[in-house]
Order: sequence, then C-alpha cells, then structure tokens
Amino acid sequence: MSGVLKDILLVVASMAIFGDPVTLQQYFGYSIALAGLVYYKLGPEKLQQMSTDAKLTINEVRRSNPAGFKLGVICAGLFFLAFLFMSYSRGLPGSSIPTPGA
Repeated sequence: MSGVLKDILLVVASMAIFGDPVTLQQYFGYSIALAGLVYYKLGPEKLQQMSTDAKLTINEVRRSNPAGFKLGVICAGLFFLAFLFMSYSRGLPGSSIPTPGA
C-alpha cells in the first residue's frame, strides 16, 4: 500500500519540481490507484459515514453562508482548471512556459 502512495507522491513531486508533463491518462490511472488505496484502508462503512458527514457539513455551510460557498466553489474550480492547464501546457512544443533543462 505504501508503494502506491510513494509512486503517486513521486509523480506529483516531479511535476512540481522538474515540470514533467503528465497526460490525462496518467491522471486517471493515479486517481484510480489512490481511490483504491483509500477504499482498502478505510473500508466501505467508514467511507459511507464520511460521505454522509461531508454532505451534512456542506449543506450547513451552504445554508449559513451562500455567497462564501459559491465563491469557494468557483475558486476551487478555477484552481483545478489552472492546475490542469499548467501541467498540460508544459509538455506542448513551443509552449511559453519554460521547462527545466530546455
């Protein structure tokens, strides 16, 4: 189990430090590996309980502070899109983002 987590952390570190490009297929594969690791570690009952708790917390925040909730969702979405764009554009030929060693 720790080998899978180590591999995922190595890929993330190489993306952040060296600017190595990661394909969409690799994102998908590492997501499946990480989801399997979490499922194996926690089990279905614990995941169900955590899911229910998260839904209740999200609904409480949405009800108590709707503007802040919308802003948080928009910021998280923009951050995710920027992360995908930056990691994808580093590997394109002629990209304006310099890659280390180039």
